[in-house]
Amino acid sequence: MNCEQVQGLGARVVLGPANGGDRRGAVTVGSPRSKFLGSMACALAVVACGSSNTHDGGCPTPLCNGVCCGAGTICVLQAGKLSCATTCSDPGACSTTDPCCTPLGDGDGGLMQSGVCFPEPSTSNAYDCICISGSQCPTGCCAPHVDTAGDPVGPLVCKPLDGNSYNCCTAASGVAPCTAATDCCFGDPAGNYYCSAPCAHTSMCGNARCLTFSDTSLTTCPGKMGCGPP
Repeated sequence: MNCEQVQGLGARVVLGPANGGDRRGAVTVGSPRSKFLGSMACALAVVACGSSNTHDGGCPTPLCNGVCCGAGTICVLQAGKLSCATTCSDPGACSTTDPCCTPLGDGDGGLMQSGVCFPEPSTSNAYDCICISGSQCPTGCCAPHVDTAGDPVGPLVCKPLDGNSYNCCTAASGVAPCTAATDCCFGDPAGNYYCSAPCAHTSMCGNARCLTFSDTSLTTCPGKMGCGPP
């Protein structure tokens, strides 16, 4: 993949000079969830564009607003400002200043299992934050992201506690029975309980998988198998 081909992926990547500065390698972020960041493949491809030579001060990639982004960071554009952002797959990698591990898009409308650290969203559900358990979420709910087909493909992100499909049915902050009569309130090993469609095999789960859940104590469903992230 070359620098120009990167433009065909999900995020807007600025490849040419703009406003007097070299803005190659910038990934636009903070847009609605259907236009998340752009893929990690995109970010890595952008970094690769500068890897064959060096730039100002010996930086292996183009400078990001005058700064050379170090290992584990990428140059992103948020709210019109370029900055180096820490890459993450767990909010534990993020600072208290930028606590949200914002997922990267996969270029096909879904999300990858990794992202970059940013402040908490200023608008409700402007974008979700990757999580491992509900304790990392303001709502207490950590459940799988769904794709455009409604399949729970992941990653696990902070979501509402409202009983809707693939949102939480119970959390430390309360209980919300599943709104769909056929959904089951299943729990995973991390203690995340969300409303999942029962299944017998993966072909019933679209782009997701048929999983065996560890906790079925909060559901009346007869089995332990439901759709969840691959």
